[in-house]
Amino acid sequence: MFEYRAFLIKYAEIGVKGKNRYLFEDALVGQIANALKKIEGDYKVYKQPGRVFVEAGKGSIDYEGALDALKRVMGVLHICPIYIVDSIDLDKALIRLMKRLLIILVNVTLQRALPLR
Repeated sequence: MFEYRAFLIKYAEIGVKGKNRYLFEDALVGQIANALKKIEGDYKVYKQPGRVFVEAGKGSIDYEGALDALKRVMGVLHICPIYIVDSIDLDKALIRLMKRLLIILVNVTLQRALPLR
């Protein structure tokens, strides 16, 4: 079974800062790490150019608690859950996601096909 083990954090105004942008990104990474200290699980917070990632360790995690803690960090605009899959499991993950998308598309199509009253 696949479960979300990481988050992509999108931030707002920090992205338009000038030469001192890295200072704001470092502060955001620190605030995210601080917020996750109280949540069950081991989390690694790091940044790449223009992005901040949070990865959960191997043990059990409190997904809802982590999501709630991330929502409360000032500067976080969007939180995108991420599946982490090995290259071996990639085929299985793609098939599962495609089935999920197909179900969503069918539901949307059926809802729109009904006559309005």
